[in-house]
Amino acid sequence: MHCCRFLIENIIPEDIDFEKFNLPKKALKKGEIYYFEKKTLIIIKRGRVKISLYEDEKEFILYFLTNYNICLCLDDNVLEAIEDSAFYIISPDNFHEIFNNPFFCNYILNAFSQNLILERDIIKNLAFKNFKQRTISFLIQTAENIGIKTDKGIEFTTKCNLEELANFLGTQRQTLSSFFTELKKKNLLHKEHNKFIILNLEKLKEYIHKV
Repeated sequence: MHCCRFLIENIIPEDIDFEKFNLPKKALKKGEIYYFEKKTLIIIKRGRVKISLYEDEKEFILYFLTNYNICLCLDDNVLEAIEDSAFYIISPDNFHEIFNNPFFCNYILNAFSQNLILERDIIKNLAFKNFKQRTISFLIQTAENIGIKTDKGIEFTTKCNLEELANFLGTQRQTLSSFFTELKKKNLLHKEHNKFIILNLEKLKEYIHKV
């Protein structure tokens, strides 16, 4: 889904067999950290990871990545395994064969197009919306992209905790929690742990202009 810095799972063309290229792989257990010493292209083989920037002991989450997502990581990026994960490590200088594969190049371009759209959304949200508007946009986009209609409303579940949500929505955990309480009191949202139910999507869309 193109929101909240989640990248959707990429589909690998049948013509690409990563194993035959003998690419270096790194496996991490849940909670383990990987630091990049130089500019590195990674492709997630399995699992789920978080890519962050750190400055002055503050974290800014860039992405949550899942199967076959691609990310160009710099030396100031940190990767954390959200669950047991593995990823390929690719250096354009050392793996000419795979970059000569037209199917792989097309796959790379499609993946980076997805990243670019996501990053533009991030910039627009941070530049032009306050945190309440960003939060409502996240709820609306997520509901429309992956939500399931139920008798109660549109339901979806996230795999990130409240602190992580607050981080990439650009606010504090307590502030976000208080705003969720506000939405509950207005009968717009029901939340239990990581499960959200949008009780009235149209009214939520109207409310974004009031905050």
